[in-house]
Amino acid sequence: MVRRREPRPPSDPAVTESVFSDLARIIREKGFKTPQEAQAYLNKVLKASGGKPAFPPPRTRTPLQQAQDLMYQAFDEPNRAKRLEMASEAFRISPDCADAHLMLATDGGGSQEEQIKLLEAAVQAGERGLGREYFEHRVGDFWGMVETRPYMRARFQLARCLWWVNRRDEAVAHAVDMLRLNPDDNQGVRYYLLGCYGILGDMARVNELLERRPYRNEVSAEWTYTRALVRFSQEGASAKAAKLLKEAIKWNRHVPAYLLGEKAIPGKMPEMLEMGEPSEAATYASQFGFMWRKVDGALDWLRLTAQGRRKRQA
Repeated sequence: MVRRREPRPPSDPAVTESVFSDLARIIREKGFKTPQEAQAYLNKVLKASGGKPAFPPPRTRTPLQQAQDLMYQAFDEPNRAKRLEMASEAFRISPDCADAHLMLATDGGGSQEEQIKLLEAAVQAGERGLGREYFEHRVGDFWGMVETRPYMRARFQLARCLWWVNRRDEAVAHAVDMLRLNPDDNQGVRYYLLGCYGILGDMARVNELLERRPYRNEVSAEWTYTRALVRFSQEGASAKAAKLLKEAIKWNRHVPAYLLGEKAIPGKMPEMLEMGEPSEAATYASQFGFMWRKVDGALDWLRLTAQGRRKRQA
């Protein structure tokens, strides 16, 4: 069964980005002409280091790179006070370190407005650190380039904080632009944006996002069940809506029980989601149940459809 991890920043950067960054640097320095040459070198390094990459140190490091190296260590630091101390040091080394601003905002314990100011500074720092060329010529490749990730992390957190203080248009605008920069959406911004549109009651934009080319064929509880709900809101219990709902239930048969209150949604969501299983169903019901409650007759329709399926199986 395919597993999908909910996008969260804490430890992933330290275990992945620093390695990818070093690997990209080595490839540039060595001047490999083919992917095979690069792979052969990587295999050699892995063999020599017992499976854990240990690349030669760089000849020089810019202040921003030094600050980012420190932040990768901070992400793995369990002590909050020590993390904040390291983030402050990274900021001193380079005010353009977006992750330093981000950690000071999320771990600093300030008010929501104070967090927003720090997050806005983080986004601005990320923009300065990347430079105009990235935003003019590398649209669509963000996140694939490791150096863009601190900026993308900070911007996603800013969008969420803006939503919490009811600055919803700004929050949505950030999320929309993040999908423009990174259509592959490694962070799961589309799920967040889908929920925002639902809360705003804008079914047209919900449907537009569901049918957008990069995500149109996605199979997940978010997409299958929400697509069925949108069709029901437009047409009622039509044949097409029924077909979509049956496909959704076939994908994850556990969702109706959580949406209908037959099963209690856990107070703490699972760290890992197993596609088609209760963990995915509970998470979907927690995040999107309000949309089903807002559409008149939707839950009754879901109940009848789910009961009919159970009878047929029995």
